[in-house]
Amino acid sequence: MNKVFFPNLNGIRFLAAFGVFLHHFEQYRYIFEIDNFFDIPFFEGIGKLAVICFFVLSGFLITYLLMEEKKVKSTITLKKFYIRRILRIWPVYFLLVIAGFLLLPRFSVFHVPDWSEHLNGHFYLKFLFYLLILPNVIASFTYPVANVSQSWSIGTEDQFYLAWPFIVKKSNKLLNWFLGIIIVYVLIKLSIALLQNTFQTAGLMFLWSSIEKFWNFFAVDCMALGGIGAYLAHKKPLEWFRFIFSKPFQIALYATTVFLLLINFEIPVFKYEFYAILFILIILNAAWNPKSLINFEFEPFNYLGKISYGFYMYHPAMIVFVINYFIPLGWTNYFALFASSLSLAVLFSIISFEFYEKGFLISKNKFTVVESGLSENKNKTLLFKLKNLITGKVRINKG
Repeated sequence: MNKVFFPNLNGIRFLAAFGVFLHHFEQYRYIFEIDNFFDIPFFEGIGKLAVICFFVLSGFLITYLLMEEKKVKSTITLKKFYIRRILRIWPVYFLLVIAGFLLLPRFSVFHVPDWSEHLNGHFYLKFLFYLLILPNVIASFTYPVANVSQSWSIGTEDQFYLAWPFIVKKSNKLLNWFLGIIIVYVLIKLSIALLQNTFQTAGLMFLWSSIEKFWNFFAVDCMALGGIGAYLAHKKPLEWFRFIFSKPFQIALYATTVFLLLINFEIPVFKYEFYAILFILIILNAAWNPKSLINFEFEPFNYLGKISYGFYMYHPAMIVFVINYFIPLGWTNYFALFASSLSLAVLFSIISFEFYEKGFLISKNKFTVVESGLSENKNKTLLFKLKNLITGKVRINKG
């Protein structure tokens, strides 16, 4: 089995998951009508932007590993790819969906005002869409399903996985494909935005706003931007790496990104594409730059990254549980609620990872051709080459 080392990406995974947690913690406090900071732009916007970071990271990792498999094996085994994705994603996804529809609604501590009351409306239709891994579709047209609504992003990623390995396997012009996908997606998105007023006038506001919501959910262009980053990284290092890997660029990149996230900087229509570009530049620096200014390669943070999928999926139910259980007891201290929700989400994610997910991940390894992980010798060689490139000791053959 070939291994490819990507430092710092587990840390970025957890930071993204934590961003979603911050958003949901304030959102649920708002829904429960207790003191909250949801009107602060950062908390309102960080959730979706953190998911966009996940999309970019998925596009980067999946594309790179598929390209590496094609390089090593001269082909891509689609059956093994889909089995790996199923074993990684489906166990937690279906556990949460079944619990969210059939088990958690029976307990008052998992009740979410307004959302839970609408669960029985079109219940079987919603349940069917979730079972078909189309939560992003049904979520665009109906009320959110309490404790499960965050899984819309899993639907988007699974739909992305359906087509992506075919594109990487069959095409020798991947960059053209990626750019084409971005252009088509953006043109449709722009058309939906421009025609919005027309359809509101025609009395189709709900339908059109639902279509717009779905298309924003289906942010495949952000995954394609991650794919472009993987393509550039997988090919021999380009001269522009020298610029984006420089210390001044890194400082400007991180400072700008943090500032824009804090103020929830808006760009009409193309907000998520703008942030996706920032995120892929951060990912390239974190994973490939031998002089990266950020370092998440210490074990506790690395482990949090490993359990971040479970953390992302389980944390809303843990927040709801804490609010429902402790608020009636008069426990309203902000930091106590925050720490309890976070600790419970981490604890449940650890239990899930160690005693449930690991079995599937061990089975997944049997179908792995190229694995993202630690490969010390290869990593040292790669970092040595990139360091020489940045310092100008290696000349790039442009032929």
